[in-house]
Amino acid sequence: MKNTYVSSMLSLSLAAFLFLLGCDKENPVAPISVPPSFDSNTDIEKNVDAYVNHYVTDNRPGVAVMVIKDDSITLKKGYGLANIERQLPFKPDTPCFLASVSKQFTAMAVMILAERGKFAYEDKLKAYIPEIPASWKDITIHHLLTHQSGILDYLNDLGWFEGVTDSQVLDSLVRRGDLEFSPGTKYDYSNSGYVILAILVERVSGQRFRVFVKENIFDPLGMNKSLVYDESKPAIPDRAIGYRSRFGVPVLNDWKLLTTGGSSLVSTIEDLYKWDQSFSTEQIVSRETLARAYTRHVPTDGPGPRHIGSYGYGWFSGNYNGLAHYHHNGGHAGFITQISRFPEARFTVLILSNGTYDWIFDLHDEIVRYYLQ
Repeated sequence: MKNTYVSSMLSLSLAAFLFLLGCDKENPVAPISVPPSFDSNTDIEKNVDAYVNHYVTDNRPGVAVMVIKDDSITLKKGYGLANIERQLPFKPDTPCFLASVSKQFTAMAVMILAERGKFAYEDKLKAYIPEIPASWKDITIHHLLTHQSGILDYLNDLGWFEGVTDSQVLDSLVRRGDLEFSPGTKYDYSNSGYVILAILVERVSGQRFRVFVKENIFDPLGMNKSLVYDESKPAIPDRAIGYRSRFGVPVLNDWKLLTTGGSSLVSTIEDLYKWDQSFSTEQIVSRETLARAYTRHVPTDGPGPRHIGSYGYGWFSGNYNGLAHYHHNGGHAGFITQISRFPEARFTVLILSNGTYDWIFDLHDEIVRYYLQ
């Protein structure tokens, strides 16, 4: 029987959690037959092969999976196609849009600046972005990091998807002026808050967000195929293209977001391995600062399965069989992504996909049970 925590977390899937993240879901490809459960007497690669190949057949969008145990990669494999038109395979080094998994990198950029003494987490936002309206005067940097600002979500509340930039989002929200609730009184997931955090990083550092993240996170970790996609529209050779399913047929549905902070990063599972490993070091920030990312700052429990556990700085926090569990999902324009860390077990699961595959959460569930039950 599946552990109730993991099962409930994964039941977020598309119907709830990915709606929260502004994801498109329409008639996902799913065979009628049930995929094979993992066999504990069979090695992990054969189990994952059987499971993924049940869904990812010829000419289908792809998936990349990595399993890390005791700091070693026990599985690293790609399936299906990153680009159907070009027949380009989805490989472990295929650049993929991370969607909301991007938020942990934005939070790290903020923590880097805080550790350098550029601001404090409880500082008021208005001290750094003075043009915000009077109704926002009580919003702090901490409120933005933990989705407690009350600012409308530009993706889910306002439906802005294509071509909008960070400055346009901020300008429009400032003109509206209204908040959904008083800052600090409620948790309500907001992509807008992380867009504003990216603007904060630019204002305080004097660098474009994409440059700051590259110089202070990607370059030190050797994440050479990772970047922030923004209005500069950088070229990304051989990247994954997003697809959704219409009547069982993959249809191009690639992302058109130019906003940063909330969902702008592009990376590979090979680069995300380096990101995962950095959390046991002080390569980027001190352990004391890093602990803030995982601290359970605000409970996220509430109506519906998408509100589970607590939110830190760019991470959801929970427990599984007595182990701390830190995770984040993402979904937009055909892409579904997941990073799931169990530091006490030295165990991580990374999954990137470009085909609106809600079953990747069940795949994650099977992998976790294989190793931790």
